Formats: sequence, C-alpha cells, structure tokens
Amino acid sequence: MTASTHSVARASSSSLPLASLAVLLSCVFSVLVILQNPLLNDDAYKYLRAAQMFNTDGAVAVLQSYGWYNYSILIALLDRIVPGDMLIAAHVLDTTFYALLTWVFMRLCGELRASYRVQAFAAVCILGFPLTNEMRYFLIRDTGFWAFSLLSVVLLIRYRNTGALRTALGWSLALCAAVVFRLEALLLLALAPLCLLTPDLLARSQRISRFLRVLGVLLATLVVIMLVTLAAGVDLIALISYAYRYYLPLLADLFPLLTNTARDASTALFTPDNHPGGDNIAVGMALVLFGDALALLGNLVYALSLPIVALMLYYRMRHSPLALTAAGSSVLVTYIGAAMLSLLLFVLIMHFLTQRYAALLSLLLLSLVPLMLDDLYATAQQRGTTRRFRYVLGFFCLYYVVDSLVSFGYSQRHLDDGIAWARDELPANTRLHTNSVVIAYHSGRIPDYDQTSRDIAGLVQASASGDYLVLDLARGDADAERLEANDQLRPVQSFANERGDEVRVYQRR
Repeated sequence: MTASTHSVARASSSSLPLASLAVLLSCVFSVLVILQNPLLNDDAYKYLRAAQMFNTDGAVAVLQSYGWYNYSILIALLDRIVPGDMLIAAHVLDTTFYALLTWVFMRLCGELRASYRVQAFAAVCILGFPLTNEMRYFLIRDTGFWAFSLLSVVLLIRYRNTGALRTALGWSLALCAAVVFRLEALLLLALAPLCLLTPDLLARSQRISRFLRVLGVLLATLVVIMLVTLAAGVDLIALISYAYRYYLPLLADLFPLLTNTARDASTALFTPDNHPGGDNIAVGMALVLFGDALALLGNLVYALSLPIVALMLYYRMRHSPLALTAAGSSVLVTYIGAAMLSLLLFVLIMHFLTQRYAALLSLLLLSLVPLMLDDLYATAQQRGTTRRFRYVLGFFCLYYVVDSLVSFGYSQRHLDDGIAWARDELPANTRLHTNSVVIAYHSGRIPDYDQTSRDIAGLVQASASGDYLVLDLARGDADAERLEANDQLRPVQSFANERGDEVRVYQRR
C-alpha cells in the first residue's frame, strides 16, 4: 500500500464519527422541517395515490397509469413495515435518502481531496444547503436520484483509480438505482464512462481497457434488468416511452421547434422593414439560445445561493486553480457537463425550469466549495487570520441553518381550518368538491384526490344541489368576487390567514 493510499485510509477512518454525526443531524433536520410543514407539495399527493394503487392493483397498474412512479412503489413497500400510515412511510423514505445524500456528499469531497478538514467543511456545506433543506418535507423522487447519482460519481472516481471490476459493477448499479427515480440518469449512463478516456498517468491502452470493461459491465447489468422486468411482465422500453411521452416528440423535433421559436422571437422584436428584419431566423435563434442559457445560469445561481456563488467567484479571482485529484477532476467535469446538457435540453424543449431540476448540477458544483474553504483556511493560517475566518464561517453557518430550517412564510392555518371543517363538520352522505389537492387528500372524502382540478368554475358547474364546495382562494383571486356574486352558492364558513388568503365553504342551492 502506497503512502498516498495510507493517507486516504487514515482520512476515511478518522472521518467515520464525523460522518455519523452528519447523518444524524440530517435526520434531525428532516424531522424539524417536516414538523413545521404538515401540508405537502402538490406532487406528493400523486405519489401517495399511486402507492395506494400499488397496494390494491399491483406494480403494473401503477406504471401503466402513472408512468415512472417507482418511488411510489417503494413508499408502499416501506408502509408494510413502518408503523403509522403511508405518509409516515414516505417521510421515513425521504429522510433516509437525505441521510444517504449527506454521507455520499462527504465521501465525494473526500475523493476529490483526502483531508479530514475537507470532510468537516463538506458536512457544513451539505447540512446548511438551503436548496435541499427547504425541500425536506416534500415527497419527491429526486432525493433518491441525487443520492445515487453522487454515489455513482464516487464509485467511478474509485474505478478510474483502481480498475476493480466490483467497483465498475457498483457504479453501474448506483446509476441504475438513480434511473429508478428519474430517467435523466440515462444520460449520465451514456456519457459518464467517456471520462475514462481522458489523458492521465495511465497508458492509452489501459484507459481503453478500463473504458471497455465498464461498458461491458454496464451492458451486462442492463441485460439482466431487462430480462427480469420482462419476466415480471413489464416492458421497460414502452414504459420509458410512456413516461417521456411529453418530451420525446419535442426532442425528436428539436430543430423545427427551435426554428419556430426563433421565428416567433424575431417577429416579436423586429418589424419586417427594420434591420435585421422580422423573418431573420438566425438572429432569432441566437436570441433564443442566449435567453435560455441566461435563464439556466440565473436559475443555477439562485439554486446555489448568492453567498456561495460569491465565494466561488472570490476564490477564482484570488487563488490559483483548484487542486483536485486527477481522477476526481475528470469524472466530476464529465458529470457536470452531462447535468448541464440535460438542463439545457429541457429548457430548449419545454421553456420551463425550476430550482429542483437544477439541484443535481448544484450539488456537483457545491462539492467544490469544501475544497475552496480548505484552501482559504490554509491561507488564513499563513496570515494569522484564522479567528476571523472562523467568525465569518460561523456567521454564514448560522445564517444558512436558520434560512433552511425556520419557516418565515405566511401561515397555512386557513388550510388547516378548512381541512378540519371538511373532516368534522361536513354532513355525512354529501359530496365534497374542492380546488385544493391538500384539502381533497386530508379530508378523506375524495378517493381520487390526485385528480383535483383548480378550475373553480368547472367545479361549480359539476356540483349538484346540496353539494358542498371547500375552495382555496389566494389573496386577490379573481374568482373570489365571482363566487360572492353567484346566487347558486350559499356561504357557509370561511377561514383566512394574516395575508388574506382564504378557504371558503359554500353549499350549492
């Protein structure tokens, strides 16, 4: 065993208590955020309904009805062994994935630079990261996708260093597990092995050999998965096509789609007789690509948070390029490139993006921050300013923990009151209509709660005499005045929060 290997082993063993503490804190953070936010994100109710369908109709019915909802199947399976209801099982599952993400993130930073201090900074970064902390009460499949994608990065770095067959198999299984949660991991499966061909200390023949070996392992893994799923009566190719039914046609027609968008942009900005002309597709295309790239960059900055972006820019201007292990650098750059390509394609075809979709790319970039902090601390030691460094770091740790774990939004009490009314005051044997999936689920009166429509006019029209409507209205909602003027509705009760958001209860005359 070489000296460098000894140092890595010592760093790994010494970091075990730190990693255990970080995992424990991750679980505590999840519990705190969940307790503060009993009402879920909208997507959560689709996952819960699909999990209920699994218990009654099986996995094939779930996949045929909802698409790539393997996450719901995991919730349903865990519900069979975890005390409490299905919602508790879902929170336990997500809490476990956040704990795994915390541990894997620390291991990734350790692979990039074997240092106990880097591991400590990594724990601080991932535990204080607002983007993931603020979603701890969500029910989202992304958490498993992030955790297993980062695990695959760790394993591919190790494979590049060792060439061990079992590590290649571990990488393949980790990314296949990521695919279980989000199909975007297929792009990582296709592109990640290319990093094995980039120049390093190995001879060219060795690099090609390791590349072909990992491809062989990946192919064998995929064949086994295909055979097992076919034996279970599941056509994976058809299922993937169904899950991506909204995206694949647009992706196949990407150039015509971009051309039409470019023509619309050019026509909107320029008149036919003004330079460069309203029909100039080239200018329109440049505007569209620039605008989408700028939107992606802005979304990424917001996802990472301004202080972290400022730290990265400060480091880049004041320090030499970041020193990474050779294997870590090539693998991480490949994953970052694949994640950026995935995001860019999504923006180009959908013209839509959220911070959650940028989370994997943000986490990959965040893995560089502990190394930057390590360098900055070393510089502070040389200059005798370590106390100032600790004060500044402590301030931002406090800022991020409070920002991540304390809810400063408007009260959701009006929704709680509306749910309580629907449970306790709604007369038996009467139909309930609502535009809120939250009320639909927690009332226990609407079996297909995940199909809840927000079209209030349609709900009123679909209701019959004697039916009740429990409606969620945001402050200034145009529907509020129309409801007051509707003589078919009898006001029964209303609940409001401090901002003026309301839940109104009506009975159809």
